[in-house]
Amino acid sequence: MPRRIRYRGKRRLASVLSAIGITVLVVSVLGGTAYLFLRKDISLTEDGLFIKLPFFDRSIGVFSRSPEAASPEPDEDDEDIVLVVESTPTPPATPAPEPSPSPSAAPAPENPAPKAVFLRQADIGNAARMKEIADMAEEGVIDTVVIEVKTVDGDMAAKARLEEAAATLTGFARVAGYISVLEDNTVTRSMETFAIKHTSGVNWLDFNRSRWINPYVPEARAWLVQRVSEYAEIFDALLLDRLWFPTDGRFDAIGWGEYEDEPRGEILNLLLDEIRAAAFPVPCWAVIEPTGSEHAGQDAEYLQAVCEFTVVDFDGFFVSAEVS
Repeated sequence: MPRRIRYRGKRRLASVLSAIGITVLVVSVLGGTAYLFLRKDISLTEDGLFIKLPFFDRSIGVFSRSPEAASPEPDEDDEDIVLVVESTPTPPATPAPEPSPSPSAAPAPENPAPKAVFLRQADIGNAARMKEIADMAEEGVIDTVVIEVKTVDGDMAAKARLEEAAATLTGFARVAGYISVLEDNTVTRSMETFAIKHTSGVNWLDFNRSRWINPYVPEARAWLVQRVSEYAEIFDALLLDRLWFPTDGRFDAIGWGEYEDEPRGEILNLLLDEIRAAAFPVPCWAVIEPTGSEHAGQDAEYLQAVCEFTVVDFDGFFVSAEVS
């Protein structure tokens, strides 16, 4: 009976080959799986093959050349293959925004607009009217009483009457004196050289048949300043109205004579400065010409700069009894 021959060497070889095959298969499966998982993170550049590992937040260069490792004269056949780990720079921390300051209330104006009532010359000494005004002041409806000193017709109230009225109202409210500066039908009749003239030599009249003082005439300015100096001490302030040239009428009929080319704004500012000096330390308030007429010649910016208070619309100034 023939003997059975066992080939042990062949079985070992087969086992080894089987193990290698299984290992290759496992590696291939793992490699394929890793490729599928990491293919979006694999990049091939001129510097080599890089894999970005998202779970480590850094990139690994699988095969790349390091400029620092290269020799000054590299040998193409003997280049070093190195592993380069490039860290992704951490972005700087965004500073926390500073808290916005809490809004604060706007400061109160240094010179708040007066809440005023107008007392005409005809009502000075009228007990009922004076009591009415005192009651309005006590109730907080008004804080200022403006007494008519010089009307638009040029009538001047007697100083004694003004002093008596101001004394009665002092303690209830501020007392200011109203003065129509240049519109004047009184002094221009008695002192005709003070008036704006017609080309014929008579006094010029506007469409309301009003005469106007000519501020270019030095004697006329001196007369106005003298009146102010006599009355200013009675009051807490002076309200200057009609501090401008006429704004209606036949302007081509005015005979300016030697003042034809004189600037109007400058002479009005000079008159205001002279009045302020005469009234000092009593402050001056001023009315700004409301129509914006080019004939007025008024420098509104200058008035706003040097006067304690300016007003354009009497409707917002007086709570009753407007000035005509």
